[in-house]
Amino acid sequence: LFVAAGMRATVVLFVLAALIVACERSPGPLGRLAAGLPVWPVAVVLAMAGSIVGWRRRWPVALGAILALLAPGPAFRLPPSSTPVALRAMTYNIAQTPDRWADVAAEIRALRPDVVLLQEAGPPGLKGLTPWQTLLPEYRVVRREHVAILSLTELSDVRFHPGPTKARTGGSWDALSATVHVGGRPVRLMTLHHVPWFWLRDPIGNAVLTDDFERRLDRASGSGPQIVGGDFNAQVVGPLGRGRADAWDEAGFGWTRTLVVERADHLLARGLRAVRYLSGGRASDHRWVVADYVFSG
Repeated sequence: LFVAAGMRATVVLFVLAALIVACERSPGPLGRLAAGLPVWPVAVVLAMAGSIVGWRRRWPVALGAILALLAPGPAFRLPPSSTPVALRAMTYNIAQTPDRWADVAAEIRALRPDVVLLQEAGPPGLKGLTPWQTLLPEYRVVRREHVAILSLTELSDVRFHPGPTKARTGGSWDALSATVHVGGRPVRLMTLHHVPWFWLRDPIGNAVLTDDFERRLDRASGSGPQIVGGDFNAQVVGPLGRGRADAWDEAGFGWTRTLVVERADHLLARGLRAVRYLSGGRASDHRWVVADYVFSG
């Protein structure tokens, strides 16, 4: 298409974008760095630019515009599943904005998730459990540093998993886990927050640290049914994504963005299967992600 339109440079850039996408699935620092790049939205812009520059040939313009619109997939959701669900889970980075906490609480209450995995739920120095017990008194709340778990039923075996230190990374990322019982069956929950590699002083070194942190979390999570949610600041997750299904892969559809132009927030599960996936919200710079789950075995 673009050769016919005289856009050899665009073809080269498209090949480069495809290589970066292929690198997303590779292990190690290369995959971690590639996963942080919102490649396909950039490729769509290139497709449209190539079509516009080749305006003298009418068919490349029309075909290029169609491909540009379809490249990320239709931006809508499949009809809601009618399957009875065992658990509704939500992950949400609420951007440490106290003036919007009431709006966040309203969004949570409207969606009525059984469990909520929060990131940036309050600055590390904030005392107590933040105002969530006041804003959402129906939920049990556990919080450590800036990550928190809310549940409509009792939480047990709460553990905090500190990430690499700020001195080494120029940022911080942590995780918090707890157990909830669903129909008498234990489900392990984990919320986490990764710092974007492009904010840090040593991107490659910190990509290695992030993978090491995920391996540590993987070992700590056990082997039973579990849901891991959080702000990964990457399109594709690392070690935690192996052996756990992404709710979007199971029940999502189309180009879903949770931060600017990329899908940086994920819900991963083992022993459960997502039958419905939703994303939205306006109370934060991130969009919330909600999935309805059934037990897979």
